[in-house]
Amino acid sequence: MSNWTDYLAAHGARFHIDEATEVEDFGRALTIGDLAAGFVAPVTDQGLIAIAGEDAARFLHSQLTNDVENLGLNEARFAGFCTPKGRLQASFLMWRDADAVYLQLPRAIQAPLQKRL
Repeated sequence: MSNWTDYLAAHGARFHIDEATEVEDFGRALTIGDLAAGFVAPVTDQGLIAIAGEDAARFLHSQLTNDVENLGLNEARFAGFCTPKGRLQASFLMWRDADAVYLQLPRAIQAPLQKRL
């Protein structure tokens, strides 16, 4: 188990019987108070690619369908990755911080896209 799954288990998470990393639920419905205080929701069907380095934004700018070079630190944008013929291969949400540009996309297409990039 990872630190993350240990943390979730300590907060009442019940894991799927066949998939130890998939959270079924937390054993109870969230109350208004829980929602007001904040809560953690696992998003196990999504993957994340981080592209770091001085030229990350410039590299991605020429690869993606949306402007990465002018993406602000407090912004998120939808973008896509297309074949040279213009066929959309993947769509995702992207944002950046001081160190990297992040692409959030379905886990099923994360590895193939990461390999292509």
